[in-house]
Amino acid sequence: MVEEAFLLCGGRGKRFGRDKRFITIAGKPLYLHQIDKLKPLFPRVAILCKRGEESLFTEAGVSVLGEEEQESSLLCGIISGLSRTLKEKALFLSVDMPLVPGEGVRFLRDYPSACCPVIPFVGGKANAGFSLFPRASLEELVSCREKGIFRFTEILPRVDAILLGENDLPFLHGNPDAMFNINRPEDYERMRDKYPDLFRV
Repeated sequence: MVEEAFLLCGGRGKRFGRDKRFITIAGKPLYLHQIDKLKPLFPRVAILCKRGEESLFTEAGVSVLGEEEQESSLLCGIISGLSRTLKEKALFLSVDMPLVPGEGVRFLRDYPSACCPVIPFVGGKANAGFSLFPRASLEELVSCREKGIFRFTEILPRVDAILLGENDLPFLHGNPDAMFNINRPEDYERMRDKYPDLFRV
């Protein structure tokens, strides 16, 4: 079982038009909604944000780690987490994926992998914003960053990632939107219209 989870909060939501980390779901900022999902499942949970933003997340009641890297990329967030993890592997969850259910987090946490990253492959793409990475992959990820390789389609073959398709992910059954990302305001509105119960306080 993986014992450590990182919530990726390094992006500032340029496409969203405002800071999506603080939009509300069920009366709580998005980041707290995600933290409440992680805390019961891991002995250690930490938020990864840009250095200087740590005070924005003090309500969470977990460690808040400022990233030295100012590049807003998923790769940099994962590198930052792996360089600070106390364990052999860690789970990563992006703040803008609120429909990932607790059972999905539990499934990935308990996935029997050895030393390879494990990443859902849904909708024709690898969803590295919800992933399991071993610390052993850190060196190769750093090498990718130094070479300017930030696209996970190029990165994943270099780290021998295990890609889990829709049939491999039981939490998608009856919940096909579980890997949904909030990138733009219309994504948030569409989610609110489709899942009104999620927004009830």
